[in-house]
Amino acid sequence: MAIVETQEEFVPVTEDFRQPDNDFDIIKGLELVQNEVRDFPIDPTLNGVLTIGQWGVLTDSGTLVEPGSTGVGNTYPVWSGSEQFDSLATGNATVIMGGNYQVRTSHYDTTQTYHAGSNLTVKNGFYPTLAGGSDAILARVVAIPDASGVITILVLNR
Repeated sequence: MAIVETQEEFVPVTEDFRQPDNDFDIIKGLELVQNEVRDFPIDPTLNGVLTIGQWGVLTDSGTLVEPGSTGVGNTYPVWSGSEQFDSLATGNATVIMGGNYQVRTSHYDTTQTYHAGSNLTVKNGFYPTLAGGSDAILARVVAIPDASGVITILVLNR
């Protein structure tokens, strides 16, 4: 009986996992999140692109679309989006339906000035911004943006 040795194959890692990505890092309340995640199809108008840290509006037909000019309550953060293999296969994005958790993120409207306690909504794009008069309040600022441009927010239950 002959023993055949095979050569091991290695794939180089092209991403530095030592640095936090700050796309959507849940720092408090992860135990609340695990029961509140749901998968929904990404609307064809988005060309299958909805990534982690972005927010999508859940329509009556059950698809995720881009937020409009007014913040609405059925807007949810994407936890696993089209950059992940499962989403590429299914065309779905995973959103967090619940609230009461804190997130550090670099995805927000950087043209605004934030203060601790500021109300946030998502409109005119995929990222949190300051809430106006008739906008649904989706989150609040816990800590203002730090030197690296990362803000801490509390996502609210709706």
